[in-house]
Amino acid sequence: MRLGPQHLELLFMRGLVSAVHSTNAWVLTGGTDTGVMALTGRALASRALAGDKRVPCIGLCSYQ
Repeated sequence: MRLGPQHLELLFMRGLVSAVHSTNAWVLTGGTDTGVMALTGRALASRALAGDKRVPCIGLCSYQ
């Protein structure tokens, strides 16, 4: 059985939020709104809108 891209995105987002909340972790990203970093931001924002506790998310990007 092959999973489509939307299903994989949903699994990633749910897994990330679950892991972050169960470990009380901070999230560090590359600071751009593309690829996995965009999914990470969407996952954390969706949980914050749902009333879950906020998670520190720090985006680090290069200055050019």
